[in-house]
Amino acid sequence: MVAAIAAVLVAQTADLVTFSQAVAVMGKGFEQNPWARFIYEQAGLAGVIGFKVLILGVIFALVRSLPQSGGRVLLLVALIVIGLIGAGSNVLALHTYLAMSQPS
Repeated sequence: MVAAIAAVLVAQTADLVTFSQAVAVMGKGFEQNPWARFIYEQAGLAGVIGFKVLILGVIFALVRSLPQSGGRVLLLVALIVIGLIGAGSNVLALHTYLAMSQPS
């Protein structure tokens, strides 16, 4: 369980770090997630970090309340996948933006 939680934290941190880099380079308009874009517009990166910490805290509390079963594992795996997809899409958007902005 500890390894799964650590993997969630790594994946979600990767999403956050790549988000901050992409916003710094491309601006807030690149973000396709309306929640993340709205929070960033209202409270900046600190707001996005705070929201992510809040949501992860709630989800980890939910995980602890679930009986030890496949439900816990499924929820943690979903958080890992969501974080990796977010980070991957941020990296892809940043790479595409930078490649298109280079003179040919």
